[in-house]
Amino acid sequence: MTQHKSATNLTFVLKSLTISLLIFAISGCASTLEQTTATEVSTHYLYYSDSKKTGIKGGLGELIVEVGPNPKKRAPVRYAETVSGGMGETWRATIWMALLAATATLDRDLDTIRVTVEAEGAVDGPSAGALMAAAVMAGLKNVPVLESATLTGTINPDHTVGPVSGIPEKVIAAIEMGKTRIGVPVGQIIARTVKSKKKVNVRALAESRGAYVVELHHIRDAYQLLTGQKLEQPTALKPSEMLLPPWAAEVFFRKATETLEDIEKAQKNLKEIIDRAPDPSFRRFRDILKTTFKKVQRHIAEGDAVSAIYLATSLQGNHFDLNSRLLTMLGTHLNRWEYIRKLLRGHHFTVAGLLDASIPQWKKYVPHDASEVPYAVDTFEAFIHAMREFAEASEVMNNNPTLKRLFEDKSYIPKTRAEQSIAVRGLGQFNKLVVDAQTNLMLGQAYLALGKAWLKLKRRQRKKPVGAALLDSLRKRYQRVADANLQYADTLLILPRSEMGKKPKSEIRKQLMSMDLDYRQAVVNRRLPALLDESLLNKRELTYANLSGAISSFFASASLISKRYSLGAVFSKDQSELVSVRNRAALVSMLKLADIEARQVGAKCRNTLGEIPIISLIEYDLGQRMLRDAKTNKNATPAQRSNATQHQIAALGHLWRSTTMGRLALHVHRKLEGQD
Repeated sequence: MTQHKSATNLTFVLKSLTISLLIFAISGCASTLEQTTATEVSTHYLYYSDSKKTGIKGGLGELIVEVGPNPKKRAPVRYAETVSGGMGETWRATIWMALLAATATLDRDLDTIRVTVEAEGAVDGPSAGALMAAAVMAGLKNVPVLESATLTGTINPDHTVGPVSGIPEKVIAAIEMGKTRIGVPVGQIIARTVKSKKKVNVRALAESRGAYVVELHHIRDAYQLLTGQKLEQPTALKPSEMLLPPWAAEVFFRKATETLEDIEKAQKNLKEIIDRAPDPSFRRFRDILKTTFKKVQRHIAEGDAVSAIYLATSLQGNHFDLNSRLLTMLGTHLNRWEYIRKLLRGHHFTVAGLLDASIPQWKKYVPHDASEVPYAVDTFEAFIHAMREFAEASEVMNNNPTLKRLFEDKSYIPKTRAEQSIAVRGLGQFNKLVVDAQTNLMLGQAYLALGKAWLKLKRRQRKKPVGAALLDSLRKRYQRVADANLQYADTLLILPRSEMGKKPKSEIRKQLMSMDLDYRQAVVNRRLPALLDESLLNKRELTYANLSGAISSFFASASLISKRYSLGAVFSKDQSELVSVRNRAALVSMLKLADIEARQVGAKCRNTLGEIPIISLIEYDLGQRMLRDAKTNKNATPAQRSNATQHQIAALGHLWRSTTMGRLALHVHRKLEGQD
């Protein structure tokens, strides 16, 4: 694609899409310091253009950022264009990302700041994001920028600097315009030219011309390059200080042990049926369950409570799945459809009963302290997932008349092969969703037990519950970010594919929904809470449901964007399995920084709140477990390396969530103390 002054081309936008809208929602630690006077920052962004006259060539454009106070709490972003329609849609969205990242990194309140961005000429693309963020930070701190410095790079969800295209062309243009300090994203010291795809060591190129190139990991690095000043890093806890406290570990151990006892008893009842089953896959499945059973026992023995409870709930779901397959096999093999009807109705009423039992338990828990809010949000998220999966299971039944008739009519027996095939196919889809719903419900029950145990410790400090107005402000904040994430993903993912393939956007969305769980969760979890019956939940509970759904939606969309674009994920042919990532250096850097940031927020929570939110500790533990599971050796098979990459990306999500939940608690604390 050719543009007048493009910060990147559209092809690379689709390969390197990143988003920092995470920052606004998760910062939550906004400082009470406000901007009292406007500060103007002038610098230059890098771009490359393609024209018949000059070919592909890099260039510089002037970027002016004015950061000032916003006492009337008006719109925090304004655009100033030198030509009509000069700023493209992606460029405008990038300004928001830069502002959100900058305010979060400096611990400032977005609502107290107003930023005006002026760019020379017609521009578009996300590759000036890191530069914009650094410029906003310089304006907030009233620090001058260096005329000799510039940089290129997008913004990743964790404030790291993401990949861009055309780096050799941009570096050459920067040097020719007198720039001697040039920043490029991590992993792109060696980059390809746009046209020939030739690899160029841009650091060596710069040194040969009297300049130098710096590899940027985080927007803090971008700020340091642009201003020559280093930001002070917050204190971080040691990993050993992020362990689950004994009282919480005991709850998880007890729940995991109870689950193992139930499964062991149920498996004994299935032994004879499995031994006589003609299909050997049932015995293989049982052997896998036995192996997982022993892993849970080992986690309990080793004192690994989080791994024990998560693996135990997963084991229970797998046992439930095996039971379903067996009864389906018996029913079809022996033509005993009453078995299948009993299975269908039993699963439906079991999960419906668990939902009916769980929601009232959750209703009784009313958070008072700041550290309780993340717990309440995460607990209800498990129920939101379960409600979504149960609703989808019910939809499967309603869309399958044969299955629905089998469920409702005790005398009905499918007689033709076509009817039997339709019923079994629908039953498989129904059971999978019900199994997932039950797994989430059991996890939610474990979290409810944590809340009860915490209350018994009598650590609650406040007498009053968290107010409705505060909760509603949180809901609006997170919903705005979740919606922005979805819209940004839609603009940069759905729309281009629709235009290139000349297909309706609705068709592209449907395809992505079917192939990517993150996208499906991002859409469904955002919308589901609004559909909950008000007779089931009161206003306060609906607020928590919407807050939880927005946070869940946000993380799903951030994961979608990060893996598919920031890290350059490679998928299997059917797009169902992640195989590897092209930007391995970025993944390593992001993991390291995510770990540090989670421990930094943990330290701030302990100093401010007197404790670290239990959910932050659980998520940190899960992240560390994923990293342990991701370890491989040089002789690892492609499948093992693929599995390791999947675990690393999952670890990244857990570490981000640990940080987010800590910041959410700090935000609530500041609101409760009247500091915001």
